[in-house]
Amino acid sequence: MDEKFSHGYKHAVRVARNVNVNPTMRRVAGRQIHRCNAPADNLEQYYQRNVAVPLINHIKAELDEQFSDLSVLASSLLCLVPSVLCDRAGDLPNADEIINSYKDDLPSPELLRQELLRFQIRYSSKPKEDRPNTAAKALKSCDDDLFPNIYALLKICATIPATSCECERSASSLRRLYTYNRACMSQERLSSLALMHIHYQVKIDLDEVVNLFATKHLRRLELGTILRD
Repeated sequence: MDEKFSHGYKHAVRVARNVNVNPTMRRVAGRQIHRCNAPADNLEQYYQRNVAVPLINHIKAELDEQFSDLSVLASSLLCLVPSVLCDRAGDLPNADEIINSYKDDLPSPELLRQELLRFQIRYSSKPKEDRPNTAAKALKSCDDDLFPNIYALLKICATIPATSCECERSASSLRRLYTYNRACMSQERLSSLALMHIHYQVKIDLDEVVNLFATKHLRRLELGTILRD
C-alpha cells in the first residue's frame, strides 16, 4: 500500500509541477469536523492519511452498498438470458436458490429445473447471433405457456433496478425532451416523441408521416391560386 501510493504520489507531483502547482499541507487544527485532520510528518504522509485512505474507504463503502447481497441475488437472474445460459456448457443455474428467493412469484416452482434444461436446449441449437442477449429481448422471445417460470423470472429480471439499466437509460432521456420550451405538450405527444428518441435506430418514412398528418388534419386543404386560369 505505501509503495504503490508513493509511486502515484510522485507521479501526481510531477504532473502538478507542469502546471506550476506545488503540493501544500493544510493547517492541522485541534478540532476539525469538516475534513480529515490526521497528523502527518511530511507531505506524502499527509496526502496518504487525509486524502487517499478516506477516498478508498468511501469507494469501498459505496461498492459494498451498491453490490449488496440482494443486488447480487437479483443480478444472478441474468444467467437466464439465452446468450449467457448457453455459454455455461451444460452448467445450469442454481434452481434451489432461485426457488427460495422467488417462490411466491413462480407459478410452478417444482418444474423450474426441467424448464431450465429445456430452455437451454432450445437455444443451444441456434447460432450465437440469434440468441437474445438482454433480459428484455429474452422476455419477448420466451413463450409463457412453455416456460411459465422462466417467463416470470425474466419479467422480474427486466424490471428490478439492479438489472434494468436499459430502462433507466430510456427514462433518463426525458430530461432532454421535456424542456421548458416543450412544457405545454400533451402526454400523448411526449410519449410519441420519447419513442422516436429512444428507438432512434428505427427508420421513419417522412413522406408517410406527412401524408398521415394531412389525412388527420383536413382543415389544412391545398387551395389552388386564384391567378391561375
